[in-house]
Amino acid sequence: MYVRPFRREDLSACLHIFHEAVHRTTGKDYSAHQREAWAPDPIPEAMKARWLHTFLQHRSFVAIEGSDVIGFADMNESGYVDRMYVHPFFQRKSVATLLLHRLEEEAHDLLIETLSTHASFTALPFFKQHGFKEVDTQTVTINGASLSNVAMTKALRHLDD
Repeated sequence: MYVRPFRREDLSACLHIFHEAVHRTTGKDYSAHQREAWAPDPIPEAMKARWLHTFLQHRSFVAIEGSDVIGFADMNESGYVDRMYVHPFFQRKSVATLLLHRLEEEAHDLLIETLSTHASFTALPFFKQHGFKEVDTQTVTINGASLSNVAMTKALRHLDD
């Protein structure tokens, strides 16, 4: 398994992983209605275009096993971790940890001192385990459904500190 930069042709695999991860792993925290609003089937063309645009603008990476994309993560230039998803078959196999470490390397290169994210309740334990602290809980409306998540931050120590 390894991590490489996102390529335009990875979009379909990333959208599939997103859909599978939301629908197969977040059921204890979010209702079927919330999951469908969050990751609709089919994914609307406007959402595909928006995701491709942000993947190309952000520091975006995919995790590869064999020749398959099994996870992805992206971060903007200010250190906001926008998305991080791993295919359900590969969860709990350090894929997200590998992706997070790659984002932290990018943050170091960009001299970013703090990472931030809005974690789903399902992802909250992962981010806590990796040093993120809870800041606030918020509720957002996506496609007519209200979903709550947790704003989190992580102070980074740079190697030259």
